[in-house]
Amino acid sequence: IANPKAVLFFTAVLPPFLDVNRPVAPQLALFALATIGMDVLSMSAYGLGGAALARQMTAPRFRKGFGIVVGCLLILAALLIVSRL
Repeated sequence: IANPKAVLFFTAVLPPFLDVNRPVAPQLALFALATIGMDVLSMSAYGLGGAALARQMTAPRFRKGFGIVVGCLLILAALLIVSRL
């Protein structure tokens, strides 16, 4: 919501969800509450997931396995890029 690009997003997304035959203010309030709720939920999940990952990264075995998985994903991405050339 703090992002200025959100205004453009809402002008593109909001009109199909509004019923012009009903009061607009309650509809906008409900849409705003849903948007804020989803934002809080997603940002909280992102933060808690990052904190959990940071705790796990203190274990050398997890860090090694994580490095192997990330390395394999990067090699796979490189192979996919090369295969499209």
